[in-house]
Amino acid sequence: MKQTVRCSILALALCGVCQHASAADPLEFHGYFRAGMGINAEGGKGACYGLGSINPFRLGNECDTVIEPTFTGRIASPSDKSAWGVTVMPKTYQRWGEPGGSSTLKTEFGQIYLFGENLPQLANGRLWGGKRYYQRLQTGINDEFLENLDGDGVGIEDMDFGVGKFSVAWNGDIYGNPSGDKFATLSGNTLSARFVGINTMPEGALAFYTHYRKDSNRDDKSTSPATTAPDAKSTTHFAAYHTLNGVLGGSNLIGLGYTSYQDDKDVFDLTVQQSGFVASAKMGWDAIFRYRKNAGKNNSGDSTEYALGARLDGQLSGPFRWLLEAGYNRVDPDQGKSQSMWKITPTLAMSAGNDPWSRPTFRLYWNYTSWSDSVTNPYRWSSEAQSVGRDPTQTKGSTIGVQAEAWW
Repeated sequence: MKQTVRCSILALALCGVCQHASAADPLEFHGYFRAGMGINAEGGKGACYGLGSINPFRLGNECDTVIEPTFTGRIASPSDKSAWGVTVMPKTYQRWGEPGGSSTLKTEFGQIYLFGENLPQLANGRLWGGKRYYQRLQTGINDEFLENLDGDGVGIEDMDFGVGKFSVAWNGDIYGNPSGDKFATLSGNTLSARFVGINTMPEGALAFYTHYRKDSNRDDKSTSPATTAPDAKSTTHFAAYHTLNGVLGGSNLIGLGYTSYQDDKDVFDLTVQQSGFVASAKMGWDAIFRYRKNAGKNNSGDSTEYALGARLDGQLSGPFRWLLEAGYNRVDPDQGKSQSMWKITPTLAMSAGNDPWSRPTFRLYWNYTSWSDSVTNPYRWSSEAQSVGRDPTQTKGSTIGVQAEAWW
C-alpha cells in the first residue's frame, strides 16, 4: 500500500507538469542512469574500493544504482520574453549490499522546484525556489563534486553583468533535525554566492565560489531553567577555478579551494583536470591530479592526501570500444603510517556512437585494486566490509562486472 501511494503521488506530479507544459513549450526530458552488477574474484558480491576523503577513480568502481529522470515544463510565457516553469526529478539511489535488494529501490524527489528564467528585471537571470541540485561543479573520472550545495532553498542565478554572471542563494535542510526535536535545528543553513564566466583569454574563463554555513537552533524553553542548545559550528569556503578550452585537443581545469571548519580543521584543495582527444587514434583521454591538505586545529588531525589518475577511451570498430583506467590515492597523516591504494581497470564497451561521450553504453570490466597493509578498511562504504567478508590481512581485491550508463 505504501509503495502504491508513493507511485500515485509521483504520477500526479508528472501529469501536472505534462498538462501545463502542453500549453506552452513541449515538455523537456533529460536525465541520468547507472546500474550494474559484479562478482568478487574470490566469490561473493563485487566490491568498490576507496581511500581518504578524495573520491577514488570510478571506472569499475561504482557499486550502486542511480536513476534520475528529469522533467521540465514551462507553464507561463509573459510578453517580456521571460519563461516560468517547474522541474521535477524523481530519484532512485541504492548501494550494493544494502538490505532489501532491487525490490526495495528507494524513490524520492531529488529535485522539485519552480523557476522563472530570462528575467529582464534580474539582469536576465533566473529565480528559483524549492529542492534542487545546486552549484554542482564535478570532475569526470573520479566523479567528485568540488562544489555542491544540494538541498532546499531559494536563489537568483546567472545574472549577467557583462563581465560575468552572478548568483546568490540561501539553502538549508528544513526536514532534518540532528540535535533532536527540542532544539528545532535548521541544519545546513547556508548563504552562497558565485561569479562565473569572467573571460581571461580566448577560450579561457575564471570562476569564484563562496559560501558560509552555520546551523541555526534555539534553546529549549519548555524546561526551567531553559536547556541551552549546543553551539552551532560554522563553515567558511572560498574557491577559484580557471577553465581553458582548446588545450591538447580538449579542455583544462585548475582549481584552488579553502574551507575552514570552526574548531576542527582548515582544508586546502588543488585540482588539475585535463581532457583531450586524438582524432587519428579515435581515442579520448582524461587525467586528474588532486591534492588536499587537512590542517587540524588544536594540534590534531593533520594529514595530506593525493590522487592521480588517467583514463583512455578508444574506438575498436563501429559501436565497440576499449577503455583503460589507472588511479593512485595516498594519505599521509602527521601521526601514524602512510596509506596508499592503486587500481587498474581494463574494459570493453558497446556504445551508441563513435565518441567517448556517446551514450547509452554497456561495459564489461575487470577492476583490480591493491593497497598498503596500513589501510584498515579499503572499501568505499563501511557496509561493503561486512558483505564481502574480507580477510583483515588481505591487501588486494578484484571485481568482474557489467555496467550500463546513459545520460540524455
